[in-house]
Amino acid sequence: MFQSTEIDYRSTFDRQRWLHAAPAIAGVLATPGAMASHSTAAILRGLPLAFLPEYACLSVVPWHTGEVHGVHVHRTTSEELACPVAAVTCSTAARAAVDLAREHGAHAGVVPLDYALRHGLTDEDELTQTLHHCRRWPGVVAARKAVAMADPRSESPLESLSRLKFEPYDIPMPELQTSIGDEHRRFLGRVDFFWREFGVVGECDGALKYVGDGKPSALMDEKARQERLEEVGLIVVRWGWTDLARFDAVADRLRRAFGRASSRPIADRRWTTLPL
Repeated sequence: MFQSTEIDYRSTFDRQRWLHAAPAIAGVLATPGAMASHSTAAILRGLPLAFLPEYACLSVVPWHTGEVHGVHVHRTTSEELACPVAAVTCSTAARAAVDLAREHGAHAGVVPLDYALRHGLTDEDELTQTLHHCRRWPGVVAARKAVAMADPRSESPLESLSRLKFEPYDIPMPELQTSIGDEHRRFLGRVDFFWREFGVVGECDGALKYVGDGKPSALMDEKARQERLEEVGLIVVRWGWTDLARFDAVADRLRRAFGRASSRPIADRRWTTLPL
């Protein structure tokens, strides 16, 4: 039961991505000098997206005169920022993420950038070079912001998008992927977000976290882990995908947690942080 739930969910999600990209992939194959770009390139390279744009994208040379129907066509001379995926000429992971940020805003770039950095699909040097190449293009300010905010420690799109919510709600930026121990430095768990000054933990719960792994006890294990964190004086705040649309409620819970934690005696803080 658990395994089939995960497969159905992922296949539906993958199908939506590939249906989105299919017209642009076909356009690249049929159009001399075209390359998959933006969301199409991200999908071909396996990068996660903050959302699926209305149209998939491809890029053509400036002097292209034909028509490509059903896609968003961009004009570029940046063939040097292309690297094929199978038979499809495709912009690099760095260029795809930068283009998404330029077109749709910083949040659209941070999600694929976090993943690309974490999985070694790009690095800071390549991103610096890509930004320099695009320095006079529309939207480059948003792209620079996305690159500055990108963090390879984010382990999921939910974590990436959650980070983007903190600043607008005046939530201090937390530490990421912190290992927590008890007063004897025995490992208790690694947490998604940690506000050290308050002793507050933030945990993102994705839909697939408790299904599909063949472990019906996964939820119970997570509850036991939370109890261990709370026993050493930490306050744990959790949220999931549906909470992103109403993050004001999450922000209120975090602020209340900060207030409660600040009023606790120092002696109640029996946790330590451990090296990665």
